[in-house]
This record gives sequence, structure tokens and C-alpha cells, in this order.
Amino acid sequence: MTSHVAAAQVEAAAPAPDSASAPAVEVVPPRALETTIAPPEQASELVEVVLELIIDAEGHVTNSKAIEGQEPFRSAAESASTHFKFSPALRQGVPVPSKVRFLVRFEPSVPENNSKPAPEPVSVPTKQSRRAPEKAIPGELEVTVPGTRTTIISTRISRVEAREIPGTFGDPLRAVETSPGVVPMYTGIPFFFIRGSPPGNVGYYIDGIKIPLLYHALAGPSVVHPGLIDHVDVYRGAAPVRFGGTAGASVVAESREPLPTTGGEANLRVFDVGGIVEKPFFDNRLHVLAGGRYSYTALIASLLSGAKLEYWDYQSRISYQVNAKNRITLTAFGAYDKFESNADNSLVNPSPPAGGTSASQDKSGSNLYGGGLQFHRIDVREDYFGTRTRARVGITAGYDRTSTTTGFLRNSLLASRSLIEYKLTPELSVAAGHDSSIADYSLEVSSTVTGFDVLRGLFPDRRDMSLGGHVEVNWSPAPFVTLTPGVRADTYRSGSDTASSTDARMSAVVAGNRHIRAIETVGTSHQPPGFVPQIPAAQVGTLSGGLQSTLQFSSGIAVDIANEMTATVTAFEAQYKNLIDPIGQNRTLDLTSLDVQEILNIRTPGKAYGLEFDLRRSVTHRLGGFITYTLSRNERTVDGHPSLSGYDRPHVFQAALGYDMGRHWRAGARLIAYSGIAAKQLLNDGSGTYIYDGAHRAPPFVRVDLRLEKRWYMSPRSYWAVVFEMLNASLSKEVTSFTCSVRCRQDISGPVAIPSVGLEFYSY
Repeated sequence: MTSHVAAAQVEAAAPAPDSASAPAVEVVPPRALETTIAPPEQASELVEVVLELIIDAEGHVTNSKAIEGQEPFRSAAESASTHFKFSPALRQGVPVPSKVRFLVRFEPSVPENNSKPAPEPVSVPTKQSRRAPEKAIPGELEVTVPGTRTTIISTRISRVEAREIPGTFGDPLRAVETSPGVVPMYTGIPFFFIRGSPPGNVGYYIDGIKIPLLYHALAGPSVVHPGLIDHVDVYRGAAPVRFGGTAGASVVAESREPLPTTGGEANLRVFDVGGIVEKPFFDNRLHVLAGGRYSYTALIASLLSGAKLEYWDYQSRISYQVNAKNRITLTAFGAYDKFESNADNSLVNPSPPAGGTSASQDKSGSNLYGGGLQFHRIDVREDYFGTRTRARVGITAGYDRTSTTTGFLRNSLLASRSLIEYKLTPELSVAAGHDSSIADYSLEVSSTVTGFDVLRGLFPDRRDMSLGGHVEVNWSPAPFVTLTPGVRADTYRSGSDTASSTDARMSAVVAGNRHIRAIETVGTSHQPPGFVPQIPAAQVGTLSGGLQSTLQFSSGIAVDIANEMTATVTAFEAQYKNLIDPIGQNRTLDLTSLDVQEILNIRTPGKAYGLEFDLRRSVTHRLGGFITYTLSRNERTVDGHPSLSGYDRPHVFQAALGYDMGRHWRAGARLIAYSGIAAKQLLNDGSGTYIYDGAHRAPPFVRVDLRLEKRWYMSPRSYWAVVFEMLNASLSKEVTSFTCSVRCRQDISGPVAIPSVGLEFYSY
């Protein structure tokens, strides 16, 4: 009896030309070096055994399990395989652990009187597969290299996918609005209500680092160059417990892995210029990345309207592979926005489309509206990739500032985080970690500014601290069931006030078969008082009134349909307590018109529930796209009266289609339609209270986005492209204010339309 072993010998293939728009994650599977087996004596026919091997970063087999085959060959192969030796799998040239399905053949020995020699052990070519084959066969072997585990309780948007969606300008963070359950405040303005949670209760993270600002100039691109982003997860409901301090949705961006070769991209558009480049050194142990963008729209805006608007951002990363299991990364990034216009001035007051009001004039009589927003982060982290253990420990320093012609808000911070994941068995793993921060806030503003007392009450000089710990278990008691329970505890301190919370979250995935799965989530979360979205350093400085909290449920069914399409239907409900939501209640962020106690102490319960539908086929296919629809209701209580949120939109529909026309031409279109805002109604009880009952609504809004691209390839990994893109090509206007008392009055804004013609270069 002779044993033949199928060994992995694969060279990384070059990506298809269309994938050159994003860096390829280059993976080289492990290669068999020593696979000696002493076969059993009894047998007279060919016998095959399929093994599942866990191979560490040094090429040793740490676990072996026979998943197919008959005895005694099954036991013989399983026992002998623990002594196999492999070259380790490589990701971007770095040795990493891997899981391999390995085929072993036992063939009858050739009789001695037969002149034909016995066959020698052979190497069977392999191929990578996204889905494990039901049965390993000669010529087909699956190799799995562990990476960041995709959680199917979120919507994942990759950079490659986002680049093809019209109206996103190639930015995965702007593609957040394509997720079901996301209700826009206004078109083109990236402030969202996600399953009822207001914009101030949506947390934004990059590599686990919480950031205060996500988009330039309200309607502009994200503050991080998309070339650094690998993917974005949108947790519309209960997020994993490692994300705390947010009583609502979480938007989590992860940066891409370092490149194995020199690469990067550059773009020149009508409103900005940017690029990013990366180069490896010392046999791919050291990787250096630098990038950024600058907007020259200040010149264009000043010529057209007398207003000025400009922004810039920067990103840099130095990554050093200490050894096969340890990597140290230094990351620095930040952003700045500057604006000036002939309007009245207020310290905290977004543009009228976002806040629905104009600013207040200060007592000095100044009518120059201007200022700047900025934030900066420097992060040092160490990542450990062991056989059963993965860990990350990081420390972040930051500085935030928001300024106008009459003063500024600022804060400096120091934060730390950790996450350790340990795999007890192939079916059971545990993750634990912490996050902490300490921040000093200060406000400097002229006492003559209207609303000075309000601003001083909301943003006093003080020190804020927080500390949280979390534990999560991932358990598969059966092949078709995955359970993920978790718990976290947090303590907050602001000035002399303290508050604590404990949250529990749970997700369950039950697979009916390969194509159908049920997804259930439930969880609680808490957040300190806060409601001002996307304004650095504008964190409310008190814990009076307690923490905001939410309890979220969701239940969904996902079905894989033919032609790589997936359909998902999800029912959800979110219950909010102690909510601070002046945006949802008053459709305003003009803080100078409100009283401090009115803002901080008038808390409201809230409730949101609805149904989400999502049908997708990757837009990177020759023909791909998606259809999403959200049917929802977002409720509040105002002065004891039931009311809707000011931005309740019962119907939100989106559909996108992308098509490869050949000869490297690609076209796409996206349709967005949603219900108009509810009328702000004055009650007839003489109390002067306004509510939103939905009896009257503004007209629905519909817009169309377009995209057209032509590429010229210089190699399989590099090309030039010209991209025409336009947000709101239909030039649709929108009702941004609708109030009814004796009669109804509405204000129409827009059209908010952003055209772009860009020249782009990619080399990865």
C-alpha cells in the first residue's frame, strides 16, 4: 500500500484588470514540505481521506481532524499528519496561520513481478475558494487564511464596491447611506437617523479609534482618503460589545493591509486633488504610507458667491513586522475645514440645510460667518497573530478644535484600547478587552456673543474620563448555529459627575442550509449626554440627568439567490430612554435659541420600528447593483404628547445599477426616493407645544445620481481613468422646513447637486 499526499503548491495569481481599483490582498497558501505516512497493510483499492489541518505561522500542524474517509485509513492519516511540515501561508509576504483542507490518497502497492514502477507521491494543484467545497477532490483543495472575521449582522461595504456606486465619489464612508435602515436628514448631507438613532448617537470608528468628524464640508468626501480603507461595517442594531459609549448605530472602518509592492493612487477632481502612496522596505518587514487631499474650492466659491470653503486631510502609516507574529504600527491622520461667508455668526451652528435655521448675530454687530473644524490623531498599536491567539493593544493621542470669529472649543485627549481573542477549540473562542480615555475640554468665547450663557453651560472647562471593559464569546455548538453573547461595563466622569452602565448583547445565526440563514440580534447600549454631530470638541460637559440608553432587537432572513445575489429581510425595533434629541424634536441646532436646562434636562423616550429589504449583486460584476427599501416609524414624546421624530420618513427606497459596456467603459445610475418630512404642528391646547403627527407631510423627494468611467490599462495592476460623476443629476429640490399652525408654510432648498469630473491613476 502506497500513500499519495495532495500537497498545496500555488503561486498568487495576478488580479483581473477590473480589480485594480483596490489593493489585492495577496495570499500564498502553505506548501507541503514533509508528509510521510505509514499506510495500513490491509486494503486492495484506492482510499481517500480528507483532513482539516490548522497550520501555524511556522509551518507546524497544531491540529488535525479527519472529516472524510474510512477506517483504518482515517486514523492513520489523522495521526501521521501531526508530524507534517509545511511552508507557512503568506499574507502580503508575512507568515500567518492558516486552515487547510488536505487530501490524502492511499493506493495499493504495485506487485513485485510488475515491471511498472510504483507511482511517486505527487503534488496536486490547488485553488482558492470563497466557499468550502462539500467534498475535497483531486485538483481542488481549500486553503483558508484567517483575517478579520466578517460579521453578517452588519452591512459590509468594501472600497472596490463603493467605488462603483454612483453618488459616493468612490468613498466607502459615503456609501453608508446605501444601507437599509439609514434615513437621511436631507439629500447630500451625510447626517443620518439609523433605525431611529439621531446623528449625535451614531459612533464612527477607524481601526477602533473613535473620531468626531467623518465628512468634509457637510456634503463633502470623508476625512480619510478612501485608498486607506479596506471596508466599512455598518452596525445598524446591536454592535459587538467592543464598541461602547454609543446609544445607537456604529459605523466601523478598517484600514487595508500593507502592500507587498510599491503602489498607490492619485486623483484630480473639480473640487480637490489627492493621493496615497505606499512602499515596502527590508524584505517587506517595513511599510511606509503617506497620503492626503487638498480642496481648492475656496477660490471657486469666492468667485461665484463671495463665500470661501476649503479643506484638507492627511494620512500616514509606518508598519514594522517585528517577527512572524508581532507587528507594530504608527498611524497619524487628521482633517481641517475652513469656511467664510457673509452671514451672522454663531459658535455652534451648522449650515441651514443641516440645522434648518440661520445663525444669530452677536452684540458686536459682526456679520462675518466663518470658522474652522479640525481634528488630529496619532495612534501606536501592536498586533499579535498567534496560532490560537490574536491581540491588539493601542494608545491614541488626539486634538480637536472648532473655532469661529468669536471663539473656539477645543480638547486634547489620550485613549487606550485592547482586544485579545483566544480560540479554545475550533468551535469556541473568547474575546476580551478594554477602552479608556481622558480628555481636557475648554471653551473660549466672547461674553458679548448671543447665547453665551447657553454655550458656557453646555461646554464648560473640565476633564472627562471613561473606562470600559468587555467580554464576548463566539460559539458554534453545531455546524449550522453560531452564538455570540457579550457583555460590557462602563464608567464615565465629567467634571465632578459620574455615571456607570452595564450592557449585554447577543447575536445568533442559524443556517437552514448553504443558502438560507436566520439572523437574530438583541442588545442594550448607553451613551453620555450628547447631540451635536460632526463638530469636534462639542461634547456636552455634564452627566446630569443620567445616560441615554437603548434596547435594540432585530430578526432577519438572508437567502443566497442564483447569480451571486443575496436577499435579506429584517424586522427591527429600537426603544430609547432618556434621549437628548433637539434635532429630531425641533429640527434645529441653533443652540442660542434654547435654554441649557431645556436641552439637558428635557429627556424623551423614543421608539423606532420597521422592516428592511436588501437585494444585492456586487456592482463589480459586469451587471450588478442593489435594491433597498426601508419601511419604518420613528416616534418621540414631547411634553407628554406622542409625536413623530422631525425626520421620520416612512419610506426610503434606493436602487443602483452598474454595467460594464466593454472596452473598459463602465456606467452606473442610482435612484433615491424617500418620504417628505412631517409638518411641525401647533397643538390646539394653548400650551404652545409643537409636535409631528404625520397628518401633513412635505412632498416626497426623488433624486438620480450618475457615473461614467473610462479606463486605460498600462499593466494588469495599473491604469488611468477619467470619471464623470454627479450627485443629484436630476437637480431635484427638497422641502427642508414644513410648519403648520393657522396655515402651513414650507421652505424649499436646493438643488444640492455636486458634479465631478476626475482624472485618476491606480497602481497596486
